[in-house]
Amino acid sequence: MLNQWLNWFADLFSAHVKDQVATGLILVGSVAIGFLVVGLRRGRSSLAWPQVEGIIAGSTIKQKEDGGASAYILYEYCVGGCAYKSSIVTYDAVPATRATAETIVAEYPERSRATVFYNPKNPSIAVLRPGVKLPPYLWGLSFCVILMSAGILLLFGMI
Repeated sequence: MLNQWLNWFADLFSAHVKDQVATGLILVGSVAIGFLVVGLRRGRSSLAWPQVEGIIAGSTIKQKEDGGASAYILYEYCVGGCAYKSSIVTYDAVPATRATAETIVAEYPERSRATVFYNPKNPSIAVLRPGVKLPPYLWGLSFCVILMSAGILLLFGMI
């Protein structure tokens, strides 16, 4: 019985399947790194963005299927006579806990005024809390590098 199970497992990870898994790990890691780099660059550049006054149009807590919660803050602002809406509060990684969501919603109550930092090259991109903390991004980048390394090692038969 054990021998049959081992043979089944070996067949499952034949060279063809190993190549597909390796390629998948490399692709997922690469795409995730792309998203992390874009978020990190926007967060860092937002420190130099101009600011305008905006109005909080909506401030609610959204319950997630996994039991977590997130704050949903919708705000409106005008740049150069054009009206915009956004819901990005920060580029930082925010824990998906009810307590964190309640704190954010309390900070940005509906119909209150808020300072909005907008991208001067594309005013539709805005944030309420400019900047970004580096450690969460470094953890994410490290995880992606590990994924990609595992894919490369698997692809070249080293594991």
